[in-house]
Amino acid sequence: MGALGGCSRRFAAAVAELSAAAEGADAAVDRRAEAGEGAAVAAAAPAAAGAQLPPLSTPQQHRLAGINILVDRLLGLAVTFLQQEADMTQQQRWFVTELAVLEHIARAVLRLHLALAEEEVPGWVRALAWGVLAQQNKAAELYRSAGRLGQSVQSSFGHLLSGPCLRHAALSLGLAALCAADGGPSYGLPPQLMQRLPVFGHLTGHSVDLRQKLGRQELLPLQLQGMVIAMDAGLARYEAASVHRCPLGSLAVLLRVLAGGPGPLGVGAAQPTRQLVMSSQATVVSGVDALDEAFRILAAQQQRLAEAGAVWQVGARERLALDEEEYWRIGFGLMRHGLRWAAAKDVEALARFIPQLALGELPPIGALPLAMPPGLAGALAGGLLPCLERALRRAGQAPTDGTDSAFIAMLVSFGNQGGLWPLVARALAYGEPQQAAALVATLGKALRTLAVPFLKAGALDTERLCPLAERVAALAKQLLLDAVNWLEAAGVQGGGTAASASAGSPPQQQLRRLLSYAVCEWLPPLCDLVSYCTTLALAGQIDMQSPTYSPSVEGVSSSATVRNRWLPVLARRAERSDIEARAVPGCGAAGDGWRQLLRGSMGVVPALGGSMAAAPRRGEGRRGACGYDRVGPLAEACCCVAAALPREVRAAAVEAVEAGARATAAEGGAGGSGAVGGQSGDARLERGSGRAGPLSRRVAGWSLENARALAAAVQASVDREATAAPATALVAQLQRWVAGGGEEDNADVRGAVRGLWRLPDIDRAARALLSDPADARGLLRTCANPRLRQPVGRQRYCRQQCQAAHWGSGHNQACMARLATGRRAA
Repeated sequence: MGALGGCSRRFAAAVAELSAAAEGADAAVDRRAEAGEGAAVAAAAPAAAGAQLPPLSTPQQHRLAGINILVDRLLGLAVTFLQQEADMTQQQRWFVTELAVLEHIARAVLRLHLALAEEEVPGWVRALAWGVLAQQNKAAELYRSAGRLGQSVQSSFGHLLSGPCLRHAALSLGLAALCAADGGPSYGLPPQLMQRLPVFGHLTGHSVDLRQKLGRQELLPLQLQGMVIAMDAGLARYEAASVHRCPLGSLAVLLRVLAGGPGPLGVGAAQPTRQLVMSSQATVVSGVDALDEAFRILAAQQQRLAEAGAVWQVGARERLALDEEEYWRIGFGLMRHGLRWAAAKDVEALARFIPQLALGELPPIGALPLAMPPGLAGALAGGLLPCLERALRRAGQAPTDGTDSAFIAMLVSFGNQGGLWPLVARALAYGEPQQAAALVATLGKALRTLAVPFLKAGALDTERLCPLAERVAALAKQLLLDAVNWLEAAGVQGGGTAASASAGSPPQQQLRRLLSYAVCEWLPPLCDLVSYCTTLALAGQIDMQSPTYSPSVEGVSSSATVRNRWLPVLARRAERSDIEARAVPGCGAAGDGWRQLLRGSMGVVPALGGSMAAAPRRGEGRRGACGYDRVGPLAEACCCVAAALPREVRAAAVEAVEAGARATAAEGGAGGSGAVGGQSGDARLERGSGRAGPLSRRVAGWSLENARALAAAVQASVDREATAAPATALVAQLQRWVAGGGEEDNADVRGAVRGLWRLPDIDRAARALLSDPADARGLLRTCANPRLRQPVGRQRYCRQQCQAAHWGSGHNQACMARLATGRRAA
């Protein structure tokens, strides 16, 4: 029980011996000064006295070095013991009471560096300094692991880490390494320590000091990590009452750790003869702790600023805003670096700083205020939008289940907790317009080139082909679903007066444009995926009831849910745009943009026809054998689309009748002749059981049979009260059109749409979109010059920097020609 107590006494005796020698030297200096020696001699005496101090004997050196190794190994055993989740017995808690030896070791390191005046610090002293850092690191791990043992045990380790000598030694060693790396200020650290404390490097051991090395040298992160541990605000409650912390000073040092020294690229400040750098792995690992502590300081300062109100020193708000911007700039730079070089677990640790931007729920009135929320300005200025955009672009370029997948998974998890959409919506509204548009476009490109192709390719596989593709698709679906939920609920709680007061604000108008752009970019690929998988299911290639396909079925079903939630909104927006355009003479064609989207890239008429054909028949269960859709939202979407696109739906209904007649004739001829190419036995069994075969269902589309089956399924579902009327009206409308009615004869579906229970919500969301989606696409232009493929940081979108690089170099003609072509196509 007293082993470490004896070690403490050994170090205390060594320090006392050095202190006594130093006091004797000081007394000699005083006697020489009284004898009349000059002031210059007296001023130089302390340094000379330091040179006259007798070094410790060799046996003492060996004893101290051995004790240092013993303490380090005992701490390592304790860390291993706690990591195995074992309980500490009474005998094993001697660490708690006798680990004050760390204070004595740290004090000895400081006094030895001050007292010993050799030109090169002895190797055994450097070994003691290395031991202090290693022991502090292990003690910090003990403190984190001891939380499950109770407050008393953890507080004991907290008191240990907050000892004044240990904190002083860790801060001094870390600051010495930081100043050696960036040449910055030393904050009053004595020159004897600043110039003599070692700077430990990679694979050099603790006996070699990087101060004596020239050229490019790799710095170990342990010194900087020790300084960050010493500045941990969570340990402040264990310190003595006389200890005073300076939050702004700590923040300045932490920002230097992140930027001024080994920065986001792992490179320190270049010096004439030496450059200290850190590896990518070490940069990320040490940066996580520094970011965490810096964020706590910033949050505490923001709270103090909010509580103080106007009673605050002049310029404090401005300085805090600059610190926040610098913090996020460094943090996002570190994330970009980690995505390229770090391991997946380190990227997960870095990415968790994005959820710390807790901005709360969006205003219920459906309109954003003019003022930006506190905390968002620094994140936007620091590069939030480019960081997210580059992560998505990397995911599309390198589809592997690595760091990019971990980053996207964190965003999806953040969205599941309800925090992603409020952050993204505000970033799109208050951010730089072209950066926001680039984020929207890049996610759309990732859906088209990565997520949907991989999900299509793996539709028939029972194993996950590309988890990254699933996560990108989940991210888009989550944002689209949260967006339509917010738009439909907007104004219900806040009242129309407040909503109209903020509806014309620039942030609200920018969000309106970008939401319209996002719908055009994100929704068509998801609709394509649903249509493709529905076709496979109708052909009998996917067994919807098999648990083997359950993950794939759930993913496509969520895409169908997003599609069916947005289709009524887009259909109503198309009708509203048509009315608004016809009210202006000569602008009748300007309101056709949303209809073009529904007809063209989304292909909603054949897609909904396939979904209707896959709706469950009687006796097939809730989802049925082939369908990915809930029947209630599907009936609502079909009714709204039939009202907005009567010509296309009528043509599809007539074609379904003709196709059904052709299929019946072909099947009858093949079955009667007994031809080899006739229908299979399985299909005949299905026909004999009263269920249409997969092929006939797929051909039927908008047939009366499918519409009636959908109406019957709605009547048997939990959504029957809200969606039975549109399903019944759809059957009646198709009967009119099949009987020869014109496209103008669409009173059934129009009446059903006007009677929808959710119509006020749908119309609120429709009004939030632009009248013409072509106006939203004008936010972002691509560079038409093939030689400028990377105008702004591997970004192919025209931004201000891109324009400055090539606009005046003769490339403006190509860009303007491409822009004109895009407008004509729109």
